[in-house]
Amino acid sequence: MPYPVDEFIISRKYGDQPHPVLAGIKIASNGLRFQAPSNSPAKAILLVKW
Repeated sequence: MPYPVDEFIISRKYGDQPHPVLAGIKIASNGLRFQAPSNSPAKAILLVKW
């Protein structure tokens, strides 16, 4: 699968994640969160025609 940016890190993965500050709290993540440098060009990865 292509990625929307060339240079990035994945800052949140799919599924339940521990809260970064509050112990014992989980965050439900429905997808991936990409973090890229400011002003990075982004591209569409899927064209859907309805």
